[in-house]
Amino acid sequence: KVNKSVMIFAAIVIGFKSNLVIVDGSVDDVEYRRIFQESKICDMLNKKYGDGRFYYMQDGAPAHFSESSRIFLQKNCSFLKFWPPNSPDLNPIEHLWGALKKILKGKNFETKESLINELQRIWELFPQDAIDNLCSSFQSRLRTLINVNGESISDLLRKQLEFQSPIVLSS
Repeated sequence: KVNKSVMIFAAIVIGFKSNLVIVDGSVDDVEYRRIFQESKICDMLNKKYGDGRFYYMQDGAPAHFSESSRIFLQKNCSFLKFWPPNSPDLNPIEHLWGALKKILKGKNFETKESLINELQRIWELFPQDAIDNLCSSFQSRLRTLINVNGESISDLLRKQLEFQSPIVLSS
């Protein structure tokens, strides 16, 4: 049986989406730093916005917050040093991952490579304006989260993302 799941690494910001990096296996802090360097995110964002004129945000995975990863990030970019646990509703890329999963749901892939190829295709086609709206909506998401007393708003947000950015998949 072929494992038909993959881990991916990417970054988004208004006016930008990085290349999609396919991660093979588990990610410890050494692998995280390698992936980060391979992605060339800082180089691309420094070129687009000017050196150090952006903040890198990541979730609370242990590999992201090891001492060696923190030192590495301090040398390479400005980054948020703390992100609250269990706060995926506020993180724009989590909603993008959810939209990608929804697009792929129900599709059968014969090989892991065919899944990766489809992920790459969807990533490339995913409209930048939908990503921009997702990034711009942080304060609105925060207000909505407060209005629902901290309950998850993921389903609502993914429906909005789907509505704003239909992707036609050919069979």
